[in-house]
This record gives sequence, structure tokens and C-alpha cells, in this order.
Amino acid sequence: MRVLQDDDLEFSFDVVSTSDSAQSLLIDYVVHLFRKNGTHSEKVFKLMQRDIQPGERLMVKRKQSFRPVSTRKYYAGPHAIEIQINGQRAGKVDFQLTDEDKMDEIFDNLIGGTVSTLTPFGCIRNCVAGIMLFFLAYVALVVVFIIIQGM
Repeated sequence: MRVLQDDDLEFSFDVVSTSDSAQSLLIDYVVHLFRKNGTHSEKVFKLMQRDIQPGERLMVKRKQSFRPVSTRKYYAGPHAIEIQINGQRAGKVDFQLTDEDKMDEIFDNLIGGTVSTLTPFGCIRNCVAGIMLFFLAYVALVVVFIIIQGM
């Protein structure tokens, strides 16, 4: 999956309790950042702390921006996002952060011409990105459900 620099990655997942008693959950997500020197670092983002009743379902939706900020610069390359519940990680999904020029170059090579978001191929690029984000949310949902069953 590819995400453009200066863009947002939207993801969502459900947390379902299969426990017989109430649980206190601390839900975070971890972004595995590709650094300029080729290594990776992690940044943990807090989502919520919540008590969940037996059989209850939490729907979580989040948007992660990849726009440069004064404290963090994002570099094109392999990144990942992972769900963390009560310190246990699961649902890690890898993606490529790329800049617009590189994305256009990839599609140029596929179709042999220039790609614009106003052309049909540009629209296809945007649709493919949307489908991949849906896949990311589905994978995270399945893994979170498995973790909650094990708690």
C-alpha cells in the first residue's frame, strides 16, 4: 500500500470484548517511521482509555497526518502502523510513504503517460488508495478481535 507524503492515512478498527467481566482498556497506535539514515523509529500515539463491558464493541476511527511538523519530518520509504491495547501490539500493517512525483512516475510507467488526478487514471490511483485503506482497517479489526479474545 502507498500513502502520499503531505497526506493523511485514515484507519479504523473495532474492539470487541469476549470477556465475561468488564475490562479497562488503554488503546494506542504505533507508527513505525522510516528515518533518513535507513533505520526505523517508533512513535506511540494515545487514542483512548476506556472501560468496556462484556460483549461491548468499540468503533475506533483515526486519521494520521504525514505532513511535516516542526518536531517531525517524514521520509519516503517503508513505514508501518500497529494497534496497541494494554501494551500488547497487533495488527501491524506495512505501507510505503511516497511523494507525489514518485507516485506519478510509477503510474507513468504503468500506462506510458502523464497522470493527473483529473484523468481517468488519476481517479483510478485515488480509488486504489481508498481500497488499500479499507484493507488496512479490515486487517486491524481482525487482529484486534483476536487480541481481545486472548485477554
